[in-house]
Amino acid sequence: MLTTLRSPPKIRRYLTPDQALLLYPTEDSRPIIQNQFPAICQSLGQRLAHLWQDEPIPFRPQNQGDYDIPSLTLKEHIAPDQHGFSAHLR
Repeated sequence: MLTTLRSPPKIRRYLTPDQALLLYPTEDSRPIIQNQFPAICQSLGQRLAHLWQDEPIPFRPQNQGDYDIPSLTLKEHIAPDQHGFSAHLR
């Protein structure tokens, strides 16, 4: 179940739409096992070192007609046979 956290009106005016928080109530963050930490650091370092050379993930633009506004749900006629993450890629 996916839940959007609602901000109080006073705070909401300071948050942009891309700062929305999503919460998966049944999920916890995965703990890092101590012996995996060096490999995780190295992997993150490599990712950051190549950040500007790597191709960006080809997500569908939010405000160019693929999503209903303001619900930000993918329109039914867009990728009707795809589900999950792949439906949001061009």
